Amino acid sequence: MWTQHDLPQLSVVPIPLHPEKQVSRGYNQAELIAQQFSQLTGMRCHPHLLQRPKATQAQHGLRLTERQTNLRSAFTIDRPKLCPHPIVIVDDIYTTGATIQAATECCIANGYTVWGSLIVAQ
Repeated sequence: MWTQHDLPQLSVVPIPLHPEKQVSRGYNQAELIAQQFSQLTGMRCHPHLLQRPKATQAQHGLRLTERQTNLRSAFTIDRPKLCPHPIVIVDDIYTTGATIQAATECCIANGYTVWGSLIVAQ
């Protein structure tokens, strides 16, 4: 289906959870979505490209500027250029765009081309 379109080779990168949040929840919904999307499209999924070493406050209830401040330096990339293709960042919910913006800025600062984002709900 996806391969019938003349699109560049892309890699799929989910928004990570902080390790403590991942353990308490037991799963990362953005990673599950990214993996399914990868299976449907044939794109390679890189679930560990982005890391979230900073435990941030929950975003719900915060205003846009508070969300942006909360996510400042929340993401890192341990292995620059892990994937050679432009990336699509995947998250479950889009409210103000602060999470996608912070992740995109981190990826670009580390030499990646961000082709876009895939969000399931708003």
